[in-house]
Amino acid sequence: VGTSPGGTQVKPLVYVGNSTQALVDGFVELPRPGEVLYVVVVAKNGVGLKTFSVSKGIVIAAPDTKITVWDGLEDSDVDWQSDKTTIGVKWVFDNPCLVAKYEWAITSYKGIVIQNFTNVCEFSNETNSGSRCTFEGETIQAQNDQLELLEGHVYYVTVRATDIAGKVRYGHSDGVRISSDVPIPGTVFDGIQPFKDSQVQQSVNFLAASWSNFGLDLNGLPKNNLWKYSVEFGDSISPDDPPTSVCLAHPDIPRCKDGFRGNTISPVWVGL
Repeated sequence: VGTSPGGTQVKPLVYVGNSTQALVDGFVELPRPGEVLYVVVVAKNGVGLKTFSVSKGIVIAAPDTKITVWDGLEDSDVDWQSDKTTIGVKWVFDNPCLVAKYEWAITSYKGIVIQNFTNVCEFSNETNSGSRCTFEGETIQAQNDQLELLEGHVYYVTVRATDIAGKVRYGHSDGVRISSDVPIPGTVFDGIQPFKDSQVQQSVNFLAASWSNFGLDLNGLPKNNLWKYSVEFGDSISPDDPPTSVCLAHPDIPRCKDGFRGNTISPVWVGL
């Protein structure tokens, strides 16, 4: 028994007489989940001539593992987007067994199939050919930019992974909503005291600001789902300069809360 065709790394040749089957143990080294083992059988006739054959290989099964899927191509899950032509997705599959095929599909919140399962990669273990899929713990991504997505609708991604042992597993995203509404502007307050505007300060070592009422309508009710706030400090208004992100909404919370930030030395998250 070996980890390569004809190899004896796991178990050296064992004499079994005239039997046509055998159970062997006492391996030199224990095989790992996802590893492929090969059996070689050597036959010898009465005058000492030999021949041999090698099995196609058997995969050591891996325990059940989870596919973690998030919407978008960012480093964290995206819950809203304005793009009406593209759905992107990332996922991680902590599976020690080599993946033979990854596929992904898109459905709407009504269960309508927007994209049938489509191959991301496919690898044949028997012929050792095809596009080799990734190994344990690597992040994979895919996107479709030829879609016609509807305003206000939510779309979900399903990922299907088939390992070389033939076991199929599924992972699902929590959905992304299409929204092209521009957020309603709020109020920004200068100064160290939250939500109280100051026009003069003595310190030259820092600047502070707070803000509120972004995304609220005239009645003070939430109209926009805000995903994050960004802020920059300067001696003039410079919309062309990239701002610093300071608030990232959690997927379970519908909007960023009113924020306050006082540290201008390095970017920090202000929380929810």
